[in-house]
Amino acid sequence: MVAGDEIELGPFDSSGMDLRPVLFITQYPTLLIFAQGKGIAAAKALIETKDADVSSLNLRLRRDVRLFYVAPRPELLAYKETFAEWEKKKVKVCTSVEAANDQWDGQVGSFQELWDEDDLEYDPRSTAVVVCAEAGAEQELDELLENADIVKEQTVKWII
Repeated sequence: MVAGDEIELGPFDSSGMDLRPVLFITQYPTLLIFAQGKGIAAAKALIETKDADVSSLNLRLRRDVRLFYVAPRPELLAYKETFAEWEKKKVKVCTSVEAANDQWDGQVGSFQELWDEDDLEYDPRSTAVVVCAEAGAEQELDELLENADIVKEQTVKWII
């Protein structure tokens, strides 16, 4: 691209993410973000939004914020160079890949396996969830959240 090039946007295929159900910091001091596939870009935008902005989840004001991120392979783990910055914003980044190579020493598996390995202590009544994933992960995440006793009213989904 060069100066003067025109960019056409749209058509948009959804109305965006309605975060109102999970914005209440005192009601939901624990916030879990599940990202997979193209959804990591939306999760990145949520994490990097400045606190006090209209669309901010005010991550620094919450007791516990975690990103559970599953990528197909280690080389497809997007934004890994920003994980340290996210950790400074009080976001614990938990990553997994579906298929590992020889250089990968992290978690291998699905969201359920990543969840099972985590040390999260939470109260389901005060835990909110944002899901940014592809349609193939929706059923697994629905089952995971149901087994964790986190009700649908405390969940915002952006399924691609």
